[in-house]
Amino acid sequence: MNPERDLVLAIPANEAAICPVCASFGENVKVDRWMKYCPSCGQRIKMLSVKNGDWQLLLKDALKIPDVLESNIVTTSTGSYSTVITGVYIQRMKDYKNKYAQIEGQMSLF
Repeated sequence: MNPERDLVLAIPANEAAICPVCASFGENVKVDRWMKYCPSCGQRIKMLSVKNGDWQLLLKDALKIPDVLESNIVTTSTGSYSTVITGVYIQRMKDYKNKYAQIEGQMSLF
């Protein structure tokens, strides 16, 4: 069982989407009406439209974090020439600078 499966993973999508965790492929889906979970692996996903710029805005915010490609905030895929961000864990990105954020697997004392 994957504990990261319950974290919301934002992925780029338009008419098709690929789950970065299991690489399953979905065609002819509406971005705003598609499932909230990957049908193959159960990963919670949030589809962001590439056409209207939502995905680019999230990527811009994620790339402001130093060494984000080596962190557990994003999922990546290595292409022939570069590394591409295929998904962003939204809650981890929000908690990056929050000193009161609970670390996964630890009890909060606040």
